[in-house]
Amino acid sequence: MEKYPVKLVPLRLKVITPFSTGGTAYTSRDVWFLQATINDMLCTGEISPLQGFSNENARTITNDFSKLQDVLPEALRFDKIDYDILFANFSASPAFLSGLEQLILSASCNHNDSSLDEFRYFSILNNTIPVNAAIGIRDLPIAVKNINTAIKEGFTCVKLKVGRNNVKDDISFVTRICEIFGDKITIRLDANQHWDFAAAEQFCLALNGAHIQYIEEPLKNPDEIEEFGKVCSIPIALDESLSSLKNIISAYNNPAVDTLVFKPAVMGGIIPTITTISAAMVVNKNITITSSLDSPIGKRKAVVLAAITKNLRPAGLDTVRFFKNTGIEDIYPVVRGQIKVDRLII
Repeated sequence: MEKYPVKLVPLRLKVITPFSTGGTAYTSRDVWFLQATINDMLCTGEISPLQGFSNENARTITNDFSKLQDVLPEALRFDKIDYDILFANFSASPAFLSGLEQLILSASCNHNDSSLDEFRYFSILNNTIPVNAAIGIRDLPIAVKNINTAIKEGFTCVKLKVGRNNVKDDISFVTRICEIFGDKITIRLDANQHWDFAAAEQFCLALNGAHIQYIEEPLKNPDEIEEFGKVCSIPIALDESLSSLKNIISAYNNPAVDTLVFKPAVMGGIIPTITTISAAMVVNKNITITSSLDSPIGKRKAVVLAAITKNLRPAGLDTVRFFKNTGIEDIYPVVRGQIKVDRLII
């Protein structure tokens, strides 16, 4: 039986304009590829650890790859491998597991000459995925220009970063944005855990009644979210806080939490995230799917997840535009604020 050696290949993505998110400033983005050639076709899984969500780095990824070689010293056999046994006997970081899962799914599709939607659990529910435009912390004139551009490009939802040095500046900025755009476009906010309780309360009280879908990660201390929900009329979303199973379960049971933001690279892959989303829906939480500042290959995981998720809200999948030409085809481009999905290519 033919066997297929797996390689670990690093890639540095260069950003067009330096930006900050989750408390991390980016001038470039490091990802790693797990690669194997199956039927003369290169199959790839992307490992894209995200600072602020985990402690994964080049050293831990190299160590995980060495452990994988120990578990399967003769190389993977994608035609016969028992995936459940593999993952039961192999412990690694979530981003590495996500990349390994993508490699295995890609190789399985290639071996069977099929697309992922022909596999169990991967039925397409959304042939059209709405996508939110992302706008960082900007001066008001630039933000207004960028939102108008997003509307012209077909976006119906925009996510704005907040968390300036003075919360009053955020209040003034968001108030004016809401006045200008009203219900012309859905507005989301992301504070990236910037505020203490008092500042977040000041912001939410000032924006009471504003046309805002939700505010993401408003507090430095996520343990205060439930209490904060009692004074904040704006729906609350969690993202960075969902970095452990304990925190996810806590969010399920927290009446203050309206929306859970899931990234397959953070959750350990598509299949673990499907399970997590199913449990979240049982307790009536809204779901937003986003990428992890991936390359176009890593982005496919989030697109697949969005395509198979019920009651989908606009997804955070327009991040490839942040990077200079990677030389990798984006098979799921954003066009008119949407991604079209006819087949699931992983």
